[in-house]
Amino acid sequence: MNDSPKRCGFDVSPIGYVQKGQELSHLCINAEYRDGLKELEGFSHALVLWWSGGCGKRPPKPALTFRPPFEAPPLGVFSSRSPGRPNPISISTVRLLHVDHETGRVGISAIDAYDKTPILDLKPYIPHYDRVRSPQVPRWARGWPRWLPDEGVEADEIPAAGTHT
Repeated sequence: MNDSPKRCGFDVSPIGYVQKGQELSHLCINAEYRDGLKELEGFSHALVLWWSGGCGKRPPKPALTFRPPFEAPPLGVFSSRSPGRPNPISISTVRLLHVDHETGRVGISAIDAYDKTPILDLKPYIPHYDRVRSPQVPRWARGWPRWLPDEGVEADEIPAAGTHT
């Protein structure tokens, strides 16, 4: 038996899926995980971990470097939020609007995932853990907004520079 961390594999199953709407989107949590929503409504925001590879087979191995669709030097995938990753796991911060424990529907303002995207995990946003006082970013990212817009970010949306005033 090979216990090398390089060779271990993982079985990951979704806890639900994203349901996109015109004005409102939902995280639809599967019945067997709904007890995990207890007390989530006390938080204003949450972190959603989702599978950006869709359902089914693992996507082909992505390039580890690429030219981004904005003004920046070529980037390594680990220096970006690109969905093309060795493990297509993405994370989004969302604003929570309501939690329906019975149906498992969690109303959110926006998420940069597509409709029916599998959700891997859901965690409350806790500033003590999820925020740093003085983060540093490379020069090419310094004109980006300083925080997430109140309305959230949709899929394929790149926040405009200078929107943090």
